[in-house]
Amino acid sequence: MTKTLMSYLVLMALLFTSCSKLEDMSKNATKASENSGKAAEAASESREEIANGRIMSRAGAARTARRDSLENMKELKTVEGKVVEAATYYKAFEYQLWTGQRYDTDEYLESLMEDAMNELYRNLAELNGGKSLLDTNPTAFRVLPWRLKRDSNILAMALGLHKLHGLQMTVNPQLLNEYSINSAFKDDGMSPLDLIKDGFIKINAYENGYLAYGELKAHEVVIYENIEEFRGLLNTRYNMILTLALAELTNVDDNSFSAIASLILPTSWKKLDSEYMELNEAKRRKANKYLEEAFKLKDFMQKVGATPSMYNDIQKIFKKMIHPSRADEDMIILSVDDQKSINDYYSALENLFEISDNRIIDII
Repeated sequence: MTKTLMSYLVLMALLFTSCSKLEDMSKNATKASENSGKAAEAASESREEIANGRIMSRAGAARTARRDSLENMKELKTVEGKVVEAATYYKAFEYQLWTGQRYDTDEYLESLMEDAMNELYRNLAELNGGKSLLDTNPTAFRVLPWRLKRDSNILAMALGLHKLHGLQMTVNPQLLNEYSINSAFKDDGMSPLDLIKDGFIKINAYENGYLAYGELKAHEVVIYENIEEFRGLLNTRYNMILTLALAELTNVDDNSFSAIASLILPTSWKKLDSEYMELNEAKRRKANKYLEEAFKLKDFMQKVGATPSMYNDIQKIFKKMIHPSRADEDMIILSVDDQKSINDYYSALENLFEISDNRIIDII
């Protein structure tokens, strides 16, 4: 009887202990689950904070880079130096840093493009003293130093428009193509120049009745609201590309704006019947490329109803030149490469000018 009672008590004690342990295990499991949930929630919140922080820090860094590049540009003297800073400015537009991930939505991308066009318009106005680009016609051929100093910054901004940030090459092309208008976002990204040109395409389509006004995106509306200023920017780019071609063809001694401006002085007229062939092949190709690029931009502007005007100084210099001979007796003694160089040169010129023999008669 006593043994039986003792066995019973031992069994009950064991059962009680086991139940207690099971209950403790259950509580521990519940706490572990709760802690795991809290950890996951904390991790999620941490990722959100990191994503938010990345966007905020990116915006601040990009804004600082743009501000610094503009200030640096104003202090530099050479064409190349100013264009480098202008390129830095354009690459620091935040839309160029858009990744398509997390908070970088399509809607956010559009707001960044809108911001970029607004900022560009305002900075151009500031650099140009609040005057219209079509009124001041910025040019490298200013004789007065203060006017040349003002114009040179605008010219650099016009030349740097096509610059892209390398990050654009890493963004999913399919996502960009789905978002874009007229497939303007290509695999190689979209520069500020592409944004402006695409805006002109859409605006021209609207004005010709092919689109409703509501189909214009926010950044295109900014361009439309300030369309004369953006046309002035494209016009400035067109003339500055032609100026760079002249700088190559006349073998300007240095790359300062003052050296380019000296081309309008009577003592600076050059005869290119011999000098063109004295340029090395790389410089000839570069000059030809500038002429081709100028024509491409002119052709685009004509198609969207924003025909550019070539500055008088540029016309005068081209007309004063005696361009390389392409007479049979002169061409036959040249190498195949030299013949091709001259033919390419005239092919580019004939898109821009009316030519008789080796003299320019008028612009087209």
